[in-house]
Amino acid sequence: HLREWSRDEQQIKLPLYTSSNTATNTNEITVGTLKITITPQSSNPENKVTLTPDSLKLLGEQSSNISGSLSKILALNWENGYVAASIEANSNVGKVGKKNKNKTLMAAIATALDASLLQEKLGPNLIIAASINSTSMFERNNDFWKLLPSLIKLDKSHRILIAEEAEGDLRQLLVMGDSQFFIQHEVMAITDFKDSRKYRKDNLDGDIAKASQLFKEVQNALKGKSVRAMASNSHVRAKLKEIHALNPRQISAKMLLILGSTSKPKFIDSKYIGYEIRAILSEVSSLLAKSANTINGEELIEMGEKIEKRVETVQRFIDLQHNDALDDVDELAKILQRAGKSKFKSDDYNSSSTNYRNFNEQIRKLKELSANLRVQSAALINPK
Repeated sequence: HLREWSRDEQQIKLPLYTSSNTATNTNEITVGTLKITITPQSSNPENKVTLTPDSLKLLGEQSSNISGSLSKILALNWENGYVAASIEANSNVGKVGKKNKNKTLMAAIATALDASLLQEKLGPNLIIAASINSTSMFERNNDFWKLLPSLIKLDKSHRILIAEEAEGDLRQLLVMGDSQFFIQHEVMAITDFKDSRKYRKDNLDGDIAKASQLFKEVQNALKGKSVRAMASNSHVRAKLKEIHALNPRQISAKMLLILGSTSKPKFIDSKYIGYEIRAILSEVSSLLAKSANTINGEELIEMGEKIEKRVETVQRFIDLQHNDALDDVDELAKILQRAGKSKFKSDDYNSSSTNYRNFNEQIRKLKELSANLRVQSAALINPK
């Protein structure tokens, strides 16, 4: 199974099935509802990849976008004639749903396609937690910080492939007390599509395989023990150093070494406070986009309470200089709750209603404070 994570933190599980037809020399791949048939150029000059209507709904993109992305990725990574010159979709489909280029989902699909062509078995419980661009480079997903809590909640061990630039996000887990994540999962950093082939397959090779086996030994040795305490143990550190030397892309070992050293960070970096604020604002924006009549009061109250708890958690791990920004987020949570109570009290929302006026005043304040917080989060993410 290949797993992937969507923007709203809901897990999309993509069962992967592949089959080959020796008569026509074609490969068929099914990834969730996505069905693709690909033929080498030598057998079929047109070399078309066909996508079903359901697959377009899954992607939320036009067929031309899918065609462009997959064609470029395959063309760049296959030298033996497997080039997706064109991708055809059912002509009645047209544009399906809201246009939304989900490059992370594209990374999972391209990986599954490539594995099918290589007749390669992907590693068990593999997660591609990265986006892919048209030049086949893996990138940090813009919503990676928002999606990170979903990865932390996983209940069994996974091999997680991240873009190199997402390593900074994971360092913050050391500050926030989520170091167990690095012993539960084998996290590896990847750069480009060809590079990822070495880290995604079931049977790893050479030093990468040795490092993976050593990491399993460390996982078993640390079961039921304090990860923080064991990360300082000289024997454990020797094993972790050996793992990192064999496979410098092994991020779990690297983070555990930092955890047991004097260089462990004390506070969340300001950039990630900005990402946290931006993630909260995206949830609030989705509510503000609704008309007043369709906004649910109970939903506003629940969101306000959820944000309050999040602020309380994050505030324990930040430098005091960033307290003002989080105080504003806390005020945002209180406004949401006040707006929800005004909405909840009565269904009478004519212009002369007290509840109507109170509700609209809170929404006005909410929009004003949201705009201010957007400026603050941008300054934290990209300081001058």
